[in-house]
Amino acid sequence: MAPRAFAQVGFGVPSVLDFEALNAQAFPMGVDKCGLWIKIDAVMCDFDPGTDLEDFFNETLYQQNIPFVWIYKNGTKIAEIKLSEFDPYRGLSGRCQQPPFDFKFYQPILTAGEYAHIKIKLDPLDRIPEGAFSNGQRVKFEYSENNNEKEVFIGCRDLKIEKVKCPPGRIFVRGDVSVSAKVTDFHADPDPRVRGAYTDRVYVKMVLFNESLGHYTYKDILDQKNIYLHYGESKVVELKGRIPLDISSGSYSLKVILEEPRDRDRSNNSFKCPVIIEPTAVEQMEQRIREGRVPIVHPGGERAARVAQAAFPDLTVREVTRVRECEYEITIKNLGAPLQDSIYSSNPVILRVRESKFPYKALANFRLNQVDPAKRLKTTNGEVSFTWRVPRNLMPLDKDLTFMVDPDRKIAERNERNNALAKHIVCRGKGSAPSPVKGSRKPPVKRLLLPGGKR
Repeated sequence: MAPRAFAQVGFGVPSVLDFEALNAQAFPMGVDKCGLWIKIDAVMCDFDPGTDLEDFFNETLYQQNIPFVWIYKNGTKIAEIKLSEFDPYRGLSGRCQQPPFDFKFYQPILTAGEYAHIKIKLDPLDRIPEGAFSNGQRVKFEYSENNNEKEVFIGCRDLKIEKVKCPPGRIFVRGDVSVSAKVTDFHADPDPRVRGAYTDRVYVKMVLFNESLGHYTYKDILDQKNIYLHYGESKVVELKGRIPLDISSGSYSLKVILEEPRDRDRSNNSFKCPVIIEPTAVEQMEQRIREGRVPIVHPGGERAARVAQAAFPDLTVREVTRVRECEYEITIKNLGAPLQDSIYSSNPVILRVRESKFPYKALANFRLNQVDPAKRLKTTNGEVSFTWRVPRNLMPLDKDLTFMVDPDRKIAERNERNNALAKHIVCRGKGSAPSPVKGSRKPPVKRLLLPGGKR
């Protein structure tokens, strides 16, 4: 401001008047528009109540209702905010050592997916003298009018989550489930100066949602992940979990929720995958007993054995046979009740090969649908055979291996003690010579007698 304006104000003792534009960001207005949230720092310290600093601000500037903020969008002025509109209750007056001042401009400046360069300018007509003054003269230069502008690149943010893949409709208790979702940040292409900058962290979680109750608790959260998105970027995230053992059977939903507090539109921040959780064989047995369809007998009786035989499957590794060098045929048999469809839907690990001396070191895993695509184990006494070739990274191999069916105990069985079979496996690798037969001897070396007696 011009020096004569300082003299016209005529402050008697040292006083401070300073405004600083701190930040501007978008906030949602309805479904497809965003307004502007402006934050400024205002300092008005009149150290002598008898001076006319506050009087000048209240009686002159507020009465004249001067333009206080200009808003520019991509270099073009789009809005003007008067002082009485920005501060209708005169909260700026007498603000000495106070927190920043917030103002929400409730006019749409951005639409859904739009990204723009925004500039705010305080006191655009230079009507407010700023600085530290004594007797009308500036005495400190740390307060100035050079901080009255703020430029930002902002967008009318909208995060969206879409369904990519849901698990099968029927799930077994203790079954593994996974849901794939695509998260998109619908910003337009940003200014090249901020290209590649990350947005805030986005939080995605998968919960087991009981439709009859209409809510979930923290115990129902099966998986949760934090991801980061570039402006305008999409990412596919996979959430995995396991149905808890204490969950009752019935209709549920796997609800995937996207949480970001500053998202413009919350209506597209979740989706559901309907599922039906089937009871375990134990639950089915208890239900039959409750309904009176199965009489309760002594556990050691013949009838109890027949009931158990009818209610539970019983998987076992029947044999492991060498087919050729480094190649073995594995046969799995079901001695009990048929496997349920929900077990095939959850697709658990049906066989694990590990070293006998190191039980926690898995050499190979085979899932149920990989081993039994024809569902032959769905019948009593059904069996399935498949070939396992020793991987090259394990060659040469000369160890005792254990072949264990249902290693993660995902299937309730009648007998859990016949799930493993140990066998000594020998594999020398490609191009190796066959092992010599026991008892054989090397053929004698014939020596020729050359003329002159030399051999």
